[in-house]
Amino acid sequence: MQHFESLFAPFTFSKWGLSRIMAGKVKWVTDIEKSVLINNFEKRGWIPVSENEDWNFYWMSVQTIRNVFSVETGYRLSDDQIVNHFPNHYELTRKDLMVKNIKRYRKELEKEGSPLAEKDENGKYLYLDFVPVTFMLPADYNLFVEEFRKNPSSTWIMKPCGKAQGKGIFLINKLSQIKKWSRDSKTSTFVSQSSKEAYVISLYISNPLLIGGKKFDLRLYVLVSTYRPLRCYMYKLGFCRFCTVKYTPSTSELDNMFVHLTNVAIQKHGDDYNHIHGGKWTVNNLRLYLESTRGKDVTNKLFDEIHWIIVQSLKAVAPVMNNDKHCFECYGYDIIIDDKLKPWLIEVNASPSLTSSTANDRILKYNLINDTLNIAVPNGEIPDCKWNKPPPKEALGNYEILYDEEVAQSEMPDRDLRSRSGQPVGWRQLNEADADILQVLRLSNREGALLRRPMRARKRTAEAVKGVLCVRTERATGVRLELPGHSSCPGGAAGEGPRRTCSLPLGAGAEEETLEDTEANPWQAELGTSCLSLLVPPEPSTRI
Repeated sequence: MQHFESLFAPFTFSKWGLSRIMAGKVKWVTDIEKSVLINNFEKRGWIPVSENEDWNFYWMSVQTIRNVFSVETGYRLSDDQIVNHFPNHYELTRKDLMVKNIKRYRKELEKEGSPLAEKDENGKYLYLDFVPVTFMLPADYNLFVEEFRKNPSSTWIMKPCGKAQGKGIFLINKLSQIKKWSRDSKTSTFVSQSSKEAYVISLYISNPLLIGGKKFDLRLYVLVSTYRPLRCYMYKLGFCRFCTVKYTPSTSELDNMFVHLTNVAIQKHGDDYNHIHGGKWTVNNLRLYLESTRGKDVTNKLFDEIHWIIVQSLKAVAPVMNNDKHCFECYGYDIIIDDKLKPWLIEVNASPSLTSSTANDRILKYNLINDTLNIAVPNGEIPDCKWNKPPPKEALGNYEILYDEEVAQSEMPDRDLRSRSGQPVGWRQLNEADADILQVLRLSNREGALLRRPMRARKRTAEAVKGVLCVRTERATGVRLELPGHSSCPGGAAGEGPRRTCSLPLGAGAEEETLEDTEANPWQAELGTSCLSLLVPPEPSTRI
């Protein structure tokens, strides 16, 4: 018996267990206690450690990343360590710096003679006019006053540069309404009485696209794995955030943030907030709605413009970004669409919320983190930052390549990707014959394409699209949409005229929908019997 015990004594857990189990496993640490994050680490079998121990992966808050890369700490990351922020991510995510970098980018392109910087007869950029007119306060106060007096009936929105979740935001339509602020006549500086925090003031988009009478914006996720060369990915499962109160441009409602701000942190405190769907709608549902009301081509153009905005904003900050090989970044882009279907970049978030307001929201964010980790840490293995190779196609999940500068430059001789100044611009050659910049974006659908159109699951006829929209809306709200010219209406074939309508009830055998389709419709039940009337799409068939 003694011989038997001594035979196995060297293999006890105390001697072999912990070190052998941890060998080859990623050791992680985070200062953000979110279940969607930690569950993804645990699913991979990664080992939790403290920040004072050796770690391979650190999901940090923006405050921590500043401390890690500060001059005082002098901390250096090793080749087997990776973090989720670039050291100076604020060049894009701080509101004043984002505008500053985009303005600089425009001027540089204009100086180079790039056709991307062309202007119309009114002096507006044809292809780079995607940020509302914005000034930094206090520095640009005099310039703001000059611009304000050109159109004194306009509305402006003021935001603190370093805050998020709608904090400190207010709207003005008179100079006297900035009475919280005071001007120092000696120094010509403009500071807040309550604090010395810098603000940006932007021309308010007073004609937003409305659905169900309510304002909304888009939250889109973009992953950047490297800035030089620029490589970025678009997450296909973005969503819309709706206000809980119907929009009105009335000056009497300027102080009602439930009308003007789409932030969930604001809207969840409203009396009309719906805790089931959280006032959110998937991008797929938005696309379906727009294709049904505006047509397929117009919708495709809109989303191509959104992709164009994202790439150009990243190219604007790439020269000043500290492209540390140990870093990646998942940005939250906020886009507003006006009633002419022109998208506007409002801001970019370095730490998009991982808080789940609904069950579907939790699933989406869990999948977002899962797909992000698959790209940032291929195969779940210990990082090797000596090599910065793109992940295999099967690792992308719900991400798709949006722009790859390395591929763009390698294919330039074949595609003649040069501007008129002879400098590479990463796109096809641009000239006066390019009446529509969106045609430039549709280059290729194969792997490594410079830009790719949003993925559509399958083709559907226009009539089937309307039917699906009816089902989704009634399932979410109980409201039946009346669709002009729908052939299911008794005696109402699609070609018989726009006045014929019908209502499609939700049948007992309705097909189960996937996560992308199940987020509830934020239109409120007060729409009642005055159902939304949808225009017949101009195309005979629609893709989603």
